Amino acid sequence: MLTQCPKCGFRQTPSEVCKACGIVFAKFAERQADSREAAPQPVFTPEPERRPGGRSQLPTLIIAVLAIAVGLLAGKLYFGGSSPSVAAQRPAPVSPAPQESFPPGQPSAPLGPPAPAAAELPPPLAAANSIETAHSATVYIKTPWGSGSGFFVDNAGHIVTNRHVIQFDPKKLQHFREQLEQLEKALNREKKNIRALEEQLERTSNPERRRKIQDHLKARQQEYEKYDLLYWKYQEQRRQIQYSDQPSAIKVVLADGQELSVSDIAVSENFDLALLTIEGSGPEPIKPNFKQLIPGAKVFTIGNPMGLKHSVTAGIVSAYRSYQKPGKANATVIQTDAPINPGNSGGPLVDEEGRVLGVNTMILGNTQGIGFAISIQDVWNEFSGQISP
Repeated sequence: MLTQCPKCGFRQTPSEVCKACGIVFAKFAERQADSREAAPQPVFTPEPERRPGGRSQLPTLIIAVLAIAVGLLAGKLYFGGSSPSVAAQRPAPVSPAPQESFPPGQPSAPLGPPAPAAAELPPPLAAANSIETAHSATVYIKTPWGSGSGFFVDNAGHIVTNRHVIQFDPKKLQHFREQLEQLEKALNREKKNIRALEEQLERTSNPERRRKIQDHLKARQQEYEKYDLLYWKYQEQRRQIQYSDQPSAIKVVLADGQELSVSDIAVSENFDLALLTIEGSGPEPIKPNFKQLIPGAKVFTIGNPMGLKHSVTAGIVSAYRSYQKPGKANATVIQTDAPINPGNSGGPLVDEEGRVLGVNTMILGNTQGIGFAISIQDVWNEFSGQISP
């Protein structure tokens, strides 16, 4: 006896999971029940059109492929993606690289008393000019697996960013391959379904029945072609990721649109940090502020969230915290509610005078308004001797 999927209409032998769209029937039923309780019920729900033979006319490829395609697209932000692209990506970017949560007990309670706030704030015009200088020093970083942000820290062509922006995790490449294999299998199944419809059309003489089959066949062929193009697009991305030659595969785009190549990369073993070197010099670098601001002090994030290049957002300092991964050096991270999204990874967190306080790195998983930046003091300590005074 065959059972029919309540979501896509696919018929199969009894199972807990739909072989076409991949939903778990029990969980789907729970979501449907919750939805019926929360939302008003529709007055009329049209019955899915049936194709000759009694099966649903809904193309099974659409359902089977959408979940895979969404996974691949999400992985893009992942392959940087915009990145973790961390910021807020779980350091997994090539826009959505992945959200990272702290291990149990981390980060710790706020550090000791912060340094007192400055007695005077700069005049509004001066502050605006300072933010503009920081904005000009922030760059968009492109890689075969995604994108992220970075910023100039000296006049010798050095750019600070996150390690996960420029390093691709081999585990993610394996996951990418598996998703492509699933998409290929779905396309092969759909090719067989299309061939069966073509044979059915040849055997049918009834004009009305032939018209319905032709319409259905055309729709499925169009969907197949669309997802076949998507498949080859991701195959090319996989090839670029697998055979990319760092650092030449990494490109830096300045605020004025100029694109530069990276000549050297230094990667931190202790922190999610990397130091890129370009040939020649860039715009005026961002000056560091090694002092701790008081909680509530206004700050700005500058970066390229979801590929929206050189965006500026505002927030406040929530706290300074101590953070340490097993076997790694202790780090000071700045907690902020300033928006940090995929693609912001590696960008600067600056104060109202446009001085950099830290490197936007991650968000706390399953939360809103809880982001973190590695303190600029740790950046200077890690790359001492490489960043020019």
